[in-house]
Amino acid sequence: MNINSFKKRSMAERDQLSFQTFFDIPHVSGRSEFGFSGDSSTLPFIFSGGRILDPEGNYTFDYLAAKSFVLSGNINTGTYNYYVNGEYIAEYPKSNVKYNYFYFDTNVSFDVDLNVMSSGQSVTYTYPTEFDTGNNFSFTVNNTVTEYDFKIFSGELKINDAFTNIFDFQTGSFPQTVDASTALTIRDLGAERGINYPIEFNLYTNQGNLTGLFSVVDNIPTYSILFDLVNLNNSGNANFTYNSGDATDLTYTVQNNYRYGNWRLEYWIDTPSTGKALRIELLDSGGNTGNYLAPFVTGITLTTSGQGYSSAPTINFAGGGGTGAAATISLNGGYLDFNSINFSNFGTGYTSAPDVTFDGGSHTYSGSGISILSGYTKTFFNTWQISSGLDSTEMSAYPTGVSSYISLTTLPYNSNYLYLTVRNRNWWDSDLSYAQLIVSGLDNTIETAIITGGYVV
Repeated sequence: MNINSFKKRSMAERDQLSFQTFFDIPHVSGRSEFGFSGDSSTLPFIFSGGRILDPEGNYTFDYLAAKSFVLSGNINTGTYNYYVNGEYIAEYPKSNVKYNYFYFDTNVSFDVDLNVMSSGQSVTYTYPTEFDTGNNFSFTVNNTVTEYDFKIFSGELKINDAFTNIFDFQTGSFPQTVDASTALTIRDLGAERGINYPIEFNLYTNQGNLTGLFSVVDNIPTYSILFDLVNLNNSGNANFTYNSGDATDLTYTVQNNYRYGNWRLEYWIDTPSTGKALRIELLDSGGNTGNYLAPFVTGITLTTSGQGYSSAPTINFAGGGGTGAAATISLNGGYLDFNSINFSNFGTGYTSAPDVTFDGGSHTYSGSGISILSGYTKTFFNTWQISSGLDSTEMSAYPTGVSSYISLTTLPYNSNYLYLTVRNRNWWDSDLSYAQLIVSGLDNTIETAIITGGYVV
């Protein structure tokens, strides 16, 4: 190969290797370098002015323009040696470093052939014997020589002699360092149930090309999901009522500031096997969102603290479209105390902040203040929530997503039910919101429901 600049290539990480390099440098002018490097050490040979300098800086050989020569050597755990044109030159001690790159660096152009010899990498594989069509599955590369760095740069896969997509690693993108075992994922393999598929793989690594063959059969049993709308809350406090055709034909009650509905989902798997994933989604299906004011008074800001109060005044609220707000205040040295306002009732039905007056208390100067209605922003994601579990007393909640909540729950063969709770937070506006519940499994098994939730006037 022709070298005319800096070039660096990864190789099998080794502390023991042999090399043989054929050089044809057309000029004795300029400077070139060849060597091996590791994480903390470099072993360089320098060619300059017709002379070879070894890694110790010793001048050991003259080369001529356009006259080829051979540089070879052996690198061992604690020493290295080298030869020029088969003539033994020297042996030196070295630290116990592992080399995983060779490189060339030159300001002139020259031709070179390099052979690097070392012991091979010992690798075994663990792979599945069956899989589920349309779902990812993986086989595992087992590195049995873990004292050396082992990297996979890319790979390809053939099924029935047809190439498919490149491998993906579960742990990240290529290149990937292989530890004692690393799982390679094969994505979205469509297949006919009951058919055995031979799979040929080719991995491009710093140990060379690794190839292998295994076979899998699409033999996972089917299963089905059925809605069984059983109320799990026997206290009678629950209950969205399921009606897939009319979103307004639903009831709800309030408990702990949430409106919620519970379901028990019945399913079956036709033969014993491993657990299967069930996809549960809650999608935004309509209703108003945005910025709202709470329909009750949430506080008072004093604008003046007054003066000369001999007793605490009475706080009165007027206007604002609502009723019922009530609060008290204490004094601090004849002044209204900002930190002592205590609400006994926040009221209800307010559409704007009511006026506040401080009446009585035999004051010299009256205090004044303004009431506060707190604002909030309602979105689909801060309004709805889903939880699921194989036990109704041990439910797991799922966080928001970009466009939906998604729960991937694994169903075991020896269980009959999955428990599901959908909640709608008790916001104070009367704009109802709607969500679509979708439960889906294999073989296009899908069940849906429309759910509504919101403030009840």
